[in-house]
Amino acid sequence: MKDFRSYAVLVLLPLLILCIPREVSSQERWAAVIPTEEATSILKSCGEGSEAFTTLGNDTVILCGSTFIEALKKKQFNFQSFPFRKAEEAYLMTTKDPALRNIIFPGVRTIWKKNGFRVLLADETAKMGLASKLSDFTRVDPLPQNCVVLTQPCSPQKEKPPKEDYIETMLKRLDNMAFQADIRALADLKTRYTYSTGAVKAVEYCEKIFQSLGMKTRRLPFGSSSMPRENLEAFYPGFDSANAGEVVIIGHLDSTSPQTSTLAPGADDNGSGAAGVLALARFINGLKCRADVRFLEVLGEEQGILGSKAYVASLKPEELAKIRGVINMDMIGFDNTPPLSFMIETASFNRQMAEQFTDVARKYTSMTSQISYNPWGSDHMPFLKKEIPAVLTIESEFDDNPTYHQVTDTPDRVNLDLCAQMLRLNAAVLCEMASAERSAIH
Repeated sequence: MKDFRSYAVLVLLPLLILCIPREVSSQERWAAVIPTEEATSILKSCGEGSEAFTTLGNDTVILCGSTFIEALKKKQFNFQSFPFRKAEEAYLMTTKDPALRNIIFPGVRTIWKKNGFRVLLADETAKMGLASKLSDFTRVDPLPQNCVVLTQPCSPQKEKPPKEDYIETMLKRLDNMAFQADIRALADLKTRYTYSTGAVKAVEYCEKIFQSLGMKTRRLPFGSSSMPRENLEAFYPGFDSANAGEVVIIGHLDSTSPQTSTLAPGADDNGSGAAGVLALARFINGLKCRADVRFLEVLGEEQGILGSKAYVASLKPEELAKIRGVINMDMIGFDNTPPLSFMIETASFNRQMAEQFTDVARKYTSMTSQISYNPWGSDHMPFLKKEIPAVLTIESEFDDNPTYHQVTDTPDRVNLDLCAQMLRLNAAVLCEMASAERSAIH
């Protein structure tokens, strides 16, 4: 079920460089960007044994010496090369901050960027200039070596499951019309800025829907600035949670824009994810599940992931230990370039859960998928920092989204086909993780 090219990167490349030193010689240092699918053969034919690689989707960055570059030229491989200047080092910027998409940093060279990542070359003085940009949405680290940061795109299966397939049958429960109505209702509040009345109304709107499904709800206050806000929790009990644990579905309700206090419709960011939480609540309602399912609509994400940080901080050790997995939906509604695509983001310790999403996406959706093992900047982070299995499911083209954090992030700009596929993905994984049974309770 796994994509062969992804395994070539994940398996063959690490085997190739087991004995490679972590540092490339300080003399005549270069960075080369080559196609990932050719990386193994290129390293075998041109490598000296001192190269280090970083895989970023379809591209791989090789830190190397001049001999490697000359060998690439001689064999006429397809590549780009960048010589290191005096005292420069390679760094990886991970960001979900739209303000940094096209910014040029003084003294910093960007040699690759996509999917929220930038590979930078900078000396210590130039790197210090980046410090002012670091936040809950942006980080800068030394470029990881000899690892896969972002997997290659994995395509869906050509043959889809039969109609009688258990999960396929369950997915018919999804109500896409209700999901679309929820996005419109949330965007119609004009703004859901955390400290606005729109945010309060958004919590009320979601609360009514959860309660209409018969779910027990709680408002969970958290301190933020001088005005406390509330997260919203809804609970769906399982029949064997002592053994099956709990699954958490989370999305942030708040929105932002240059006119955040008056006009920030936030249809994609994150009306789509917040509506997705409601959609999965409707989907699971009436099913018999072994695991408990907890639904969270949080505020304060745009101010620094405040709501989810407060929620995780409030949990007791035994409550944290009970969580089997967390599914975060943040921006699931923009896709401009076919085929439909999305990204799974998590930490390396959670590889098994990430690959579960890839398998499900291939089988039950029409999307290509990629896994990022360098997580940052959304509501899955507080869980990952506690080493709780958590993933972010997000559109993969967010770097190119013209409505990102703008007043133009309106429902008419949302790609409903992508949303429908993302709901299928997360609903199918929820069925597996919560051990939802074929028979309904009522």
